[in-house]
Amino acid sequence: MKIYDETKSKILDNPDLTKGYLKDDTIVVRIIPAQAEVQEQSHIEVVKEYPNGGKDVKTVIDVPYQPAMPEREETEDIKVYIPYTDEELLEREKQQLRAWREKYFNIIDCAVWYDCLTDEEKQEVKDFRYALLDITETMTKPTIPNCVIARDKEA
Repeated sequence: MKIYDETKSKILDNPDLTKGYLKDDTIVVRIIPAQAEVQEQSHIEVVKEYPNGGKDVKTVIDVPYQPAMPEREETEDIKVYIPYTDEELLEREKQQLRAWREKYFNIIDCAVWYDCLTDEEKQEVKDFRYALLDITETMTKPTIPNCVIARDKEA
């Protein structure tokens, strides 16, 4: 299926789906002109003649009846690439960061694991947790403490 830009004037080969999305649409391929009604035209053919003057005949249609048809459009199904707005891109990035944050909250919020950490590791986890809370403001993934990385590998 062909993919067009928003104006449907240019075919795109590989649109970046991280920066936009595809929408189903149609495009007019050609306009078929209106057609006037055509009456059936036929003639009679003699199939067989009999000696007493009788005949077998059949009707042969030369031009079949065609109803009137209005002007119509022939269309093709296409996809249209719609780029995300700056606001939508920002929100998508925030959603990805929220998902990333959630993964690490699930690790660091485990009380049993946390109780086994040294004081220094607990402080690193605490700082990491605060950085995770601010992730959609800073728009930056904080450095993951080694004890959290180790815990992630165990899980």
